[in-house]
Amino acid sequence: MLIVKTIKNVTQECYDVCTKSGICGKGALCRSLNSKAECECLPGHRGNPYVECSIRDYCSLPSDCPGNLLCLEQYCGCPYPYEQRSSFCVLSSLNCTTTNPCPKDQTCIYDGQGDKTGYCACPKGFMMTL
Repeated sequence: MLIVKTIKNVTQECYDVCTKSGICGKGALCRSLNSKAECECLPGHRGNPYVECSIRDYCSLPSDCPGNLLCLEQYCGCPYPYEQRSSFCVLSSLNCTTTNPCPKDQTCIYDGQGDKTGYCACPKGFMMTL
């Protein structure tokens, strides 16, 4: 009886371990360290970085909050009339697209819906004037 084995060619290409999907949990940052993936929650977030990171539910200093959220009565959030979108306080009337950018001192945060539409947000420590 003759047995024939097929050997797959190995490509021996280098790649960043963080480029594989599902390495880190939702909202976590992946860093390659010695050919291994190290996952961590971003500043102002908490949780298991291999499962999911979410915005901290308490704060004592403004630096405890992610994005441009403020520490309001021990919780990260936005003052009225701003809306919280992920880690940012935004005015919902200020939207941006790839062809309609934000004012110079603001950044367009794309919401990942694939239509290249986002919202304008100020950097951490700054709020839009009304």
